[in-house]
Amino acid sequence: MVLEEPTHGAAESRSIPTDAALPGLSLLVRPPELVEFLSSLLVEWMDAGKRISDCRVNLLRYVPGKRCIVALQLRIESKESGGVECRKLIAKAYANGRGKKVYSTLRELQNHGFADGLLTVSQPLAYDAKWQLLLLRHYEGELLRNLVLTQPNREWAMEGAAEWLAKLHRCGIKSGRRYSLQDHLRTLGARRQPLEQVSPDAARSFEGILARIERQIEKIEERRLGPTHRDFSPDHLLVDGAHFTGLDFDEFCQYDPVFDVAHFIAHVGYLGLLHSGSLHRFDPLAKRFSATYQSCAGIQSLAQLEPYLGLAYLKLAQIVALVTRPDGWREMTESILAEAQRFCQVK
Repeated sequence: MVLEEPTHGAAESRSIPTDAALPGLSLLVRPPELVEFLSSLLVEWMDAGKRISDCRVNLLRYVPGKRCIVALQLRIESKESGGVECRKLIAKAYANGRGKKVYSTLRELQNHGFADGLLTVSQPLAYDAKWQLLLLRHYEGELLRNLVLTQPNREWAMEGAAEWLAKLHRCGIKSGRRYSLQDHLRTLGARRQPLEQVSPDAARSFEGILARIERQIEKIEERRLGPTHRDFSPDHLLVDGAHFTGLDFDEFCQYDPVFDVAHFIAHVGYLGLLHSGSLHRFDPLAKRFSATYQSCAGIQSLAQLEPYLGLAYLKLAQIVALVTRPDGWREMTESILAEAQRFCQVK
């Protein structure tokens, strides 16, 4: 979830897309009804004697048919004095009831040590089943990806990310769907045909690497299932000094936590590829992250990391080719698949 400063007049409710799969979007473009809805849903969050008088909506991210993230800037008035203050929230519109699961996950994480301290998750304020809208507290800070790209000394941030992830994996939550390596392989296999339509060469490489991993599946010893973000990357940590806030738990499940380590490392590599042309630009940062994670998690080695790196790079390749499509995406996809090939041999 990317948090941005709302730009008044430039990206307000008229910019909200129309999507029948996301019922909450139709509410976001009706300001009077939205204000009434928020006033009723946020009674416990609002201070006594105050009311919401206006709400501005700023589109942050939209994935057609799946979810939409917006920033809400609320104008709050005192009923007695007439004084005015502005407060911010994040709203996420979902399809197929997925927002309810995310809300429950965040509440449970808050009950397992992520409500306060330096390593936290976004505070869920409310969820409305009719509109499938999840309301979250707004946090100040900078995305970790921006720190990686702009700050000269970033090792401390990698260490903080590793500490946050190790805390998640140790938190003891048992809820969430159970996800297996076979599930993972099937999910990736379903992307082969769409990839074929945009790049036959990439699809053939993708299929070959996936098949090689599948043939060795009996060699991959899955650790005991545990709480797993399953989409963990520098895009999903908000950093404010020493405070790290985890974002976007849409894919949360019970899986092998080592995949989170691999997924993060792959996305650190992608930042280097996207901004400097090399997947290895930030290798020292990835190594610092990995070493810190091992220390915090209390494990001797990440023996199963390589096949999960192969899977993480396969996932990244299809995202680049099918979803984000940056300039030079064909060459990038080829580089990412070559990296996946490096890790598809299970030792």
